Amino acid sequence: MPKFPWRVGRAAPEIKDSRVGPLIAVTGAGRPLWTPRDYASLAAEGFGKNDVAYRCVRMIAEAAGSAPLVVFVDGVRNDAHPVARLMAKPNPEQSGPEWLEGVYGALQTAGNAYVEAVGDEIRPGMWWRRAPSPTASRGPGRAGCGCCTSTRAGP
Repeated sequence: MPKFPWRVGRAAPEIKDSRVGPLIAVTGAGRPLWTPRDYASLAAEGFGKNDVAYRCVRMIAEAAGSAPLVVFVDGVRNDAHPVARLMAKPNPEQSGPEWLEGVYGALQTAGNAYVEAVGDEIRPGMWWRRAPSPTASRGPGRAGCGCCTSTRAGP
């Protein structure tokens, strides 16, 4: 006696119906599309389009920027020191914590953070955060002291 008597002598119809079948056939093996190796593209792809990464970098930069920084001279706190003044108000457009947030954010996303000191050769009057694009050192800065270097932007 056959196992399924109602199917004796009849073959099952060969109908394959799939809504994704044509999509699978249309897609072919393509070439990988890599992100260009420059800061703007990498930051936009990995930082700007990823909400979790953006929030993590932002929270770390805000926390580090809000830490109070003070200047001590010979073991005594000196709020009148020029560096303390620059840390409180580094330039006319930013407050100290806001400027530090930008520096720490660039450090996290690019791995580098560049600060430009603007003013006379002895004491800078302003600090500006520079874009973390590649720079090349040209040697000692205008002061000639050897403690800082002059840079130029470019590859």
